[in-house]
Amino acid sequence: EVFQHIEPTPVASASIAQVHLATLADGREVAVKVQRPGVRDTLRSDLHILYTLAHLAEGRIEVPGVYTPVAIVREFERSLADELDFLEEASNAARFRAQFASDDRIVVPEVFEELSTGRVLVMERIEGEPLSRMSADSEGVDALMDLLIASSFASVFDHGFFHGDPHPGNLFRTADGRLAYLDFGLCGTLTPDMRDVLISAFTALVFQDAESLAL
Repeated sequence: EVFQHIEPTPVASASIAQVHLATLADGREVAVKVQRPGVRDTLRSDLHILYTLAHLAEGRIEVPGVYTPVAIVREFERSLADELDFLEEASNAARFRAQFASDDRIVVPEVFEELSTGRVLVMERIEGEPLSRMSADSEGVDALMDLLIASSFASVFDHGFFHGDPHPGNLFRTADGRLAYLDFGLCGTLTPDMRDVLISAFTALVFQDAESLAL
């Protein structure tokens, strides 16, 4: 009822999900991210093992900072829960798309929320070349890197909402040279106070002010 056609062979595949190209009933070209069957049970089993090991290590291993082994696993569990909820990813993509709506150099796929669920994500198909296939000698790569740095700084310091997994496979260069962000399963939010701390730290680094950085 929804699709004219779905390519049976995935164009991308990872531990939690894989992506298939498809065509909607109205002819629109889309990408469909489908969660792997049974992945939740597998992760629950893995987390149980990690919690067991963390409890055994508690008090026996010194972990730098304020975190304990159990707290680290608990944070990992929270992050995994967000990644497994594709409606959360849809919300992240919509927010990221909105914050760069006025910058025509940045592309973020539209998510079709009415066709998406917690385990299936239907989004606009973005054609382009992943940065993982580019080299330092590729045409236009310097301008693209400048754009990536600028958009990353804008995400952190201006908007307080950033892509948490910007590896080269999640970043595309479109045919017209724009930068496309994909896969919003991991995103981060910064409060105004957090941004102020980061700005102070970054300024101290630029001016090689060790005393200010330590504070």
